[in-house]
Amino acid sequence: KRIIPRTAAIPDDRPRTTHMTAFSTDRPAAPGGDPLRGRDLALLLVAAAALQAITWATLLALFSAGLMGYGLHDLADTLLYHFYAASFALGRRPYADLAVEYPPLANLVFLLAPSGGSVAEYERWFSAAMMTATTAAAALTTAAAAAAWRSMGRAFAVAVAYAGLTLCAGALPLNRYDAVVALTLAAALLWLAVRRPLPAAVSLGLGFALKLTPALLLPLTLSVRDSGRTRALALAGFLLAAALPFVPFLLDDGAGAAIPFTYHSRRPLQLESVLGSPWVAGALTGRARPRIEHAYGSQNFAGGGPDAVAAASPWLLALGTAGVYALVWRRRRTLSATPGLLPTAALAVLLVAVCLSKVLSPQFLIWTFPVVALCVAQPLRLARVAALTTALATLLTQFEFPARYWDLVDLQSGPLALLLARNATLVVAAVLAVIAVARLRPPESPPSTSTS
Repeated sequence: KRIIPRTAAIPDDRPRTTHMTAFSTDRPAAPGGDPLRGRDLALLLVAAAALQAITWATLLALFSAGLMGYGLHDLADTLLYHFYAASFALGRRPYADLAVEYPPLANLVFLLAPSGGSVAEYERWFSAAMMTATTAAAALTTAAAAAAWRSMGRAFAVAVAYAGLTLCAGALPLNRYDAVVALTLAAALLWLAVRRPLPAAVSLGLGFALKLTPALLLPLTLSVRDSGRTRALALAGFLLAAALPFVPFLLDDGAGAAIPFTYHSRRPLQLESVLGSPWVAGALTGRARPRIEHAYGSQNFAGGGPDAVAAASPWLLALGTAGVYALVWRRRRTLSATPGLLPTAALAVLLVAVCLSKVLSPQFLIWTFPVVALCVAQPLRLARVAALTTALATLLTQFEFPARYWDLVDLQSGPLALLLARNATLVVAAVLAVIAVARLRPPESPPSTSTS
């Protein structure tokens, strides 16, 4: 006969929350309680949107008062976007008539703003569209936190964190289309939080057709499901979403449609990249004066050493991300059982990729916002510290770019020191995130409360 003590709760199948201590190898906390009610979720989404509105109002006020140290559209990419949009309106075909370095779905983003007027008008409309995309990404990220942790407090912390990251980035989300890339990552994280790998993979496929990089998280989506059929469906969904936008351009001009790949594969070692830090340090200490050349829309280190590092970068990136995924695979059951921990693994993958890439444009950090915001609410202290360190790197980036960028190109000591500090901060964040993944342990089974 089974006897249940009067003081014990009736057992069910929901995972229980266990205790976490700082920098320990304790087992991760799993969400407890029922999913949040619709009203609570709606309040969280409204809060996320309101926080973004406050952030944008603050930033625009600071820019209007001239207190940011640079203009709202200084060194912006919107001039290039306007050129592409205007060219499309005149009938010029992407890739066949115009060497567009971005994947096909990016062309649709460029058309969100009217190209028939002035550049200033285009910039206003484009900035409004990116504000909307950032707000939507913040809302989806908040919803992912609510689904993963079933906690109003954690989800609200994520909304606050996303607003803080937007503030740290300054004008960058307004005049680059990377906010839309972050939106696809936020959608993927939401689907993973509710254990739906197929739509998560489709979201990543759409992100690939926007800017290639979201494909880095596809192995994470596939590794947390044990069913071979589920993995096959998710992979098929990704391939379909990633490939379909390329098909019309492949049929039009197959060689031209390869430009988004060949363009970036040929890029040299960018000045701001983490891999370029030895040359930055040499210039800062006066031991060397590296040669800088302009190519591929950026300023890059030139010479035998930088060229060798640029050639090795794809291999380093592949090895680095493979190493992170080796850890993820060994801890896939923990990650599958506790979806709230998936952003920790995603942060490790993205940061390692950023640090080992030969190109690191300032806007790349916008991609990390959904995973960084979710890691701020993690019960794992290492993950939280990695997230806050990434936020610091975003803030340091704004101090250097665009206000002091041309001083950096001139190898002046102040911006060189800022860049070196930013790159070191990114390396620290990447190491912390990888260690956080390595220290994950399986969730403890709930203690038995019955006797026979």
